[in-house]
Amino acid sequence: MRIHRLTDTTISSGILVSVAERILMRLLPVLLLTGFVFCAQGQISFGGMPLEQHAEVHSAIQSAVDCFVEMPAINTDSLLEIDALPGNRIGGLKFAHTFFTNLSPENSGVSFTTEDGTHIWKVGIRSSGAYSLNVLFSEFLLPDGAEVFLYNTDRSCILGAFTNKNRPEGGEFSVAPVEGDELTVEYHEPANAAFKGTIRITEINHDYLGIFRAGTRFNRLNIPCLPDVSCDSTYEEASRSVCLLIINGSTYCTGTLLNNTAGDGRPYLLTASHCLKNNKTLGSRVVAFLNYQSPRCDNRIRGSEEFSVSGSVTRALSNEVDFALLELSELPPADYRPYLSGWSTDTSVTENPYTCLHHPYGEVKKYCIEEDSINTADWIGIDEGISSGNHWHVSKWDTSHTWLGSSGSPLFDKNFRVCGALTCGDSGGSSGCDTVYQGDYFYRFNRAWSQFSDSTKQLKHWLDPLNDTTSSVIRIDGMDPYADNPARRISNILPSDTLGSIMANAPFKGSLLGHNSYGTSYYAEHFTISDSSMIQGVYLMAVKGTNNSLLPITIRVYQGGSEPGNVLTKVVLNPDYTDYSSGSFIQVSKSSFSNAENYVRFEKPISVGVDFYIGYQISYPITETEDTFYLYSAIRNNATYNTAFYSSNLKWNPFSSHFEKPVYTSIWIEPIVLNDTITNSYDTIIDDDTTYLSEPVLVYAEQESLVYLSFPANWTEKTSIDIFDLSGVRIMTTQVMPPTPTFTFKPKKHHLYLFRLTSQKKQCILKLVTF
Repeated sequence: MRIHRLTDTTISSGILVSVAERILMRLLPVLLLTGFVFCAQGQISFGGMPLEQHAEVHSAIQSAVDCFVEMPAINTDSLLEIDALPGNRIGGLKFAHTFFTNLSPENSGVSFTTEDGTHIWKVGIRSSGAYSLNVLFSEFLLPDGAEVFLYNTDRSCILGAFTNKNRPEGGEFSVAPVEGDELTVEYHEPANAAFKGTIRITEINHDYLGIFRAGTRFNRLNIPCLPDVSCDSTYEEASRSVCLLIINGSTYCTGTLLNNTAGDGRPYLLTASHCLKNNKTLGSRVVAFLNYQSPRCDNRIRGSEEFSVSGSVTRALSNEVDFALLELSELPPADYRPYLSGWSTDTSVTENPYTCLHHPYGEVKKYCIEEDSINTADWIGIDEGISSGNHWHVSKWDTSHTWLGSSGSPLFDKNFRVCGALTCGDSGGSSGCDTVYQGDYFYRFNRAWSQFSDSTKQLKHWLDPLNDTTSSVIRIDGMDPYADNPARRISNILPSDTLGSIMANAPFKGSLLGHNSYGTSYYAEHFTISDSSMIQGVYLMAVKGTNNSLLPITIRVYQGGSEPGNVLTKVVLNPDYTDYSSGSFIQVSKSSFSNAENYVRFEKPISVGVDFYIGYQISYPITETEDTFYLYSAIRNNATYNTAFYSSNLKWNPFSSHFEKPVYTSIWIEPIVLNDTITNSYDTIIDDDTTYLSEPVLVYAEQESLVYLSFPANWTEKTSIDIFDLSGVRIMTTQVMPPTPTFTFKPKKHHLYLFRLTSQKKQCILKLVTF
């Protein structure tokens, strides 16, 4: 029996180089600094995990118990018909039905104690047919150390832990929707708690429109004849001020960030009074989504939901005019790229053309154009408390139309100053634009200005802190509150590029930029810019992908050069956004990355200079039939411009020299960069997820055609083994469990083979020579 021992070598430029030497050379300048995903907005969860499934069997009750409470059946068709009635448009576009309940440890669910003395309360909520469920805790008073988790049946969405730090003033606490029609609430109270916690669920919202429908968040339907705002660069600046609003966890509307005469950056938000049901207190129950628009004039790709701001205060509201002015709890950060639009108190109707930017049906941002003058008008709706003489009338749009959910959207004049906002109308229709004639009614900005002397019913007190009493008409332009160092979104995608998927040639399968039968799992995009910069976050436009915390997609920023250099930071692709339900805010992880832009924000800005790479690593098991995750890329006919790289056998290569399918392309990755204000030198990190200094030992018994493996003691995870020949073609895949597995390997000829061993946390490349 001839025995050949696996050596610790890898191939670089055709020369065998020691893996240990390669690692040491790359780690000499490294400082120990790790990066992770951070979200600055909204109410934050505090880590931890719920109990394992069926944990009750280890408690005194010693068996799993059905702890679910069933909600009454609802008739979705009837609810939609009721919502469509004219009088029920007050409050914006409703998407959820509220059940009023009274669930607490005293009257529902199951309670038990774990082996360590922790007291547990679990209650399940089932509402058949719901796309998602969210709840309101009317009482949420917890001792130190207590935690609350919420999750769906397959635990693909887990919220929490939530602690006494989440308790807002007044005691109410609500959570974001959890996908599916079953939701479990799990409360942990430590044995030595200072007091017994009080927890009570009094509202359950059943989503019947499908805002969390698989593969989408807001895209309810393909609304006809509504162009995306990204299809016309004219609206780029103003569109950054227009926000999708979710109010009270159940309603869509549109709002606009406004400048004021002091230019001090206070984040005022204008919308419609009826969106808040004419109730000032609902201002605290608003989540504003910035930048929710297609990243390119391409309706395949929905916008990012990650730019959310939670909470606001109602500064002024008038049902008579139908306006509401809110002030957000904080100015959105620089990488949100907010813009505060200008406005005008002019009474003229000749500032045409007029434009409306809006979120119909909670969709990505659209636009309407009226080329002609508009008219002053009385609101013609049913008696809803709106006074006469307070509106503009757009009789028929020249381009596009509005829809339910567009309420509160701004009407811009030719100088892109806000002159009104949408109350309602009949401009939407399922048959498209040609049959729409009755138009829309926008309340007049000048009528909301100072018609009422009470500061809580006028705009002037808030938007004119300089108290410009010398002018009867005030016109101010918009402003970027971060104009001194504005955030820029950069891209290697050319205007002439077609965007799509570059797939492997048969007999290989999968995408060149994701899962494929070549076995590649590391990809990177090269950026070069003129000024020294820092990155705050990065967009990734995915063709396909789902969130799996056990098999994550890891994002890395590398130093530049001819290939990716030292790692500057790494994060897990786990974009989240703020949502609201009936009284408070929570962070929610996205369940799907498919056909969407996904934004990952770094904990702090990363200094990158003028040359850097951004890459991603796939952790999923790779087989020939899987295409679990991959990004859009440029489809180019010329062979002149390539910025995309992949790693094979620990060596980076440009896609233009791909071993099987050379292509010139760019990966659709777009970082948010600012001018560098970091004074210290580069910080790099020890990237111990991708290298492992103590490697397994492999022995091949040729007569038995068996590979014997011996893993280090701390390499314990299930491990995938991919075997490649020298051309880079994968010839075999298998999986083993440490510490001393064996498997059959029958090479067709004596040759040099490379073995890639990959677990959830480790990877190494090893060489086997057969004779």
